[in-house]
Amino acid sequence: MRFVRRILPLAAALAAALAAAAPPAAHAADRKAAGKGRFDWCSDVVVWPDVRRNQVNSRCVPKWRDEEIADGARVVMLGSFTDVAKANEATVPPGPCAMEETHRARGEYVKRLRELRRKQGGAPLLVMHESRFDIVSAPIAAEPGFDADFLVRTDRPWRQVLDFFANDTSPACRRGGRDGCRFTFAFGAWEKRFRGVWLNDLIDRSGGPKRHESAVYYLVRGNQVKQLYWPTAVLADLRNPAYRAWRVRLAKRALEVGGYDAITLNQKFHMYRKQYWIDGPMAPNAAALRGKLGDETLWTAPPRGYGYAEYVEGWAALAKDLRAAGVPYAIDTISGWLRGRPDDPKTKSRNEDRMIREAVKGARIVLFEHASDPRLAAFRRELEAAGVSVVPVDPKCGYAKK
Repeated sequence: MRFVRRILPLAAALAAALAAAAPPAAHAADRKAAGKGRFDWCSDVVVWPDVRRNQVNSRCVPKWRDEEIADGARVVMLGSFTDVAKANEATVPPGPCAMEETHRARGEYVKRLRELRRKQGGAPLLVMHESRFDIVSAPIAAEPGFDADFLVRTDRPWRQVLDFFANDTSPACRRGGRDGCRFTFAFGAWEKRFRGVWLNDLIDRSGGPKRHESAVYYLVRGNQVKQLYWPTAVLADLRNPAYRAWRVRLAKRALEVGGYDAITLNQKFHMYRKQYWIDGPMAPNAAALRGKLGDETLWTAPPRGYGYAEYVEGWAALAKDLRAAGVPYAIDTISGWLRGRPDDPKTKSRNEDRMIREAVKGARIVLFEHASDPRLAAFRRELEAAGVSVVPVDPKCGYAKK
């Protein structure tokens, strides 16, 4: 099973943390409002039915049958951050029960669900594609228009990244072979496959030799590897107008080919409030990546001059660009973050809380966690008055029919 299939547990854990303060009374009220509420997150939202498929003997058995989704779901969330309109040189062939990671393949699935809903009756399905604008995977980097200048930079020497694993003497790296731990750019740690179109190759094609050494990478989760660590994607600078324009064009293409109602404008605000990189307080050694951080996606290095305030600035600008281009977007479970302290007191000239809320108000669909906070209740009414499709969810419930 490939790494893009493994982001589900992290999403569940984060969503559960964001919803932790919601009282049972509020949960019950929103469950009733959500209709049948028999899908994921105690709601009528079905998450990744295109991914949650198991092979039983010679058959591929989905967690949710298409007929079940068409009968009662309101929202369907599909896709991953590797999806492209059609397969390219960096696209990994699907496994026995996996769907090809292209909008074309997912578009056929969307058509099938919509046709079943039409036959069974009821309101149209709302279909979201789970995109990631903050990072670039190898298949996205292989698309025309990619530029290494889109990426954030780090001042950390590349040798320090390699040595973090190679010099680690913790039990996690001593056990299982004399070579210890090591970093590799090979997708899935398959070093005999796809050479020449690894993520570092694609970056150097655009930025020149060794440009990849100054980038910041998302690492595979520690609980998914033995001794070879590899990157799932590279961090992009959302403040870069050229990068945003390129991603908006790809999003428009995704809507055309996939037939979605909206593209998810994801957010990773919590990551930029902490030191989310290796060889720092969160992960002083490779063993820490396998411990309580085993389900986290840490970075290889600190990004230079790109913290929480800069990330929010770029994220809010992307929301404006999507609206200006006529690309409807969705926001996935953000109300828990707004319940905290979204504004950065260090930035006197702008208010991150206000910027985030304005972006949310411009969404087509918002998945809204249960909350008794009167400010959030008022904000939810604002969204509904603005015509946003607000879908109540309870992430504490987790994913049904795992």
